[in-house]
Amino acid sequence: MIHLRHGDWFGGKAVGLVIVDVSGLKAHVYVTHLHAEYSRAQDEYLPHRIVQSWEVLQFVRHTSCGADLVVLGGDLNMHPQDLGNRLLRSHTGLRDCYTETDTFDGCEDGHTLIADNHFTKKQDLVPFEKGIRIDYILMKGSQRVSMKCESLSTTKGPVADKPFPYSDHEALTAELALLRLEDSRQHGSSDSEYSALFSEQQKQAFHITLLYLLFTTHIKVLKETEDQMMLTSNDLQTKLTGCRLSGSSSFDGSPELQPLSPFKRVDP
Repeated sequence: MIHLRHGDWFGGKAVGLVIVDVSGLKAHVYVTHLHAEYSRAQDEYLPHRIVQSWEVLQFVRHTSCGADLVVLGGDLNMHPQDLGNRLLRSHTGLRDCYTETDTFDGCEDGHTLIADNHFTKKQDLVPFEKGIRIDYILMKGSQRVSMKCESLSTTKGPVADKPFPYSDHEALTAELALLRLEDSRQHGSSDSEYSALFSEQQKQAFHITLLYLLFTTHIKVLKETEDQMMLTSNDLQTKLTGCRLSGSSSFDGSPELQPLSPFKRVDP
């Protein structure tokens, strides 16, 4: 089924990257927009969004190796605990500013798609009547600098003195504080502790990857089984149709079904 109103399918998705010098520190700033959900109960675009999350995290990992700090923002169209969101954060080390901030000023529970927005379809929020949080600012530092989200805010519906909002989503604004680190050991972590932490993260990433591969393999097997069942059904339908066309008339004038078999039926 083709949904002409689902424009993001036809528009495609991408990742933007800007490299900025911040007082001698190399900052990699990313922006992206993943495929919309449309229906929580019948999410036909879930596989697309998970694959897009995987592509984004790979792009961030491979392009941010030399960065002192990384910031990613955008409409991820995923709830905080959705698989794609967890994959993105666990494989890149990015942290959610909403859960990290000292001060928050915005919509309830950080919602960025709210029911009060004139552009929002209420049925798209079911079963989340008040709204959902699907827009994010993610961040991470490095061994040279640590990052902290001091404040995070969202817009709250209509533009001031206007009957309409800025967009169908509420905008996010974050204030980030940077602290240069001359020696990581000053913060109470030895080389062995860093190695242990890195090893544990590798194990978690492997488990998540394994689950993802098992999930995709399971889907593939189910699809192949469905295809085989469809072929068998079509073949059986063809045989039944052939029986009707080749059958002789019965007493009531309707064709009598004759099995298509190499063995002839012998009447007693």
